[in-house]
Amino acid sequence: MKQAIVIQARLGSTRMPGKILKDFYQGESILGIQCRNLGAIPDTGLIIATSTAKGDDPIVDFCRAYSIQCFRGSENDVLQRYISCSDEYGLTHIIRVCSDNPFLGRSGVIHLLEIQRQNKGDDYIAYRIGGKPSILTHFGLWGEAVSVAALKKAASQSSDKFYHEHVTNYLYHHPEEFKLKFIDLGEFWEAHQQFRFTVDTPDDFNNMAALYAHAAVETTPEVLIEKAMEIPGLSEAMIQQIKQNTK
Repeated sequence: MKQAIVIQARLGSTRMPGKILKDFYQGESILGIQCRNLGAIPDTGLIIATSTAKGDDPIVDFCRAYSIQCFRGSENDVLQRYISCSDEYGLTHIIRVCSDNPFLGRSGVIHLLEIQRQNKGDDYIAYRIGGKPSILTHFGLWGEAVSVAALKKAASQSSDKFYHEHVTNYLYHHPEEFKLKFIDLGEFWEAHQQFRFTVDTPDDFNNMAALYAHAAVETTPEVLIEKAMEIPGLSEAMIQQIKQNTK
């Protein structure tokens, strides 16, 4: 088994272009925060998977400046980008992370890595809230573990554009074809689904930057809820963003 954390990163967001490299907290970007946190996990590689589009050149420059491994692949077929990246680096298993989640927890990623090592035969491992894989929620606090073999099977089974844009959807939409493992996060998270910690829009960016500064920079997901409730109006703003950006 050869694992790595692979961050999916692009600058061409329709709602907020360039958001992941903008100054988020004391001169550090969201992508910079993620790389600092996840790059500190021992015995695991870290790769940023971006596209060949010229607009993503600054991501390559960022990787070069901070000595982070970078792969450039298909602009629109993100599933194939992950497969090609995995082949380039000889990976058999990956932890997939989205770059617009500044509060994504290191401990949750470490836990996924450990479970994946203990269950090499599983195709897909993820946290689950209210019956949904966490990647489909608006929390933005967890990654997902997947075998490269399962990604290749998904690519070969369907040419549907949706499944090639959304890397792991084919797997959990076709549970009869794969060996899936879910870690249920329990009633606490089901009871707090009015909170949103991902960044899609300028409002999200400003809200999360304020929360990041207020939450003593790094904290646990549970304490993050408490910190969010301390900022006047933030919970209401999150609810509004959830209504506008439901997955």
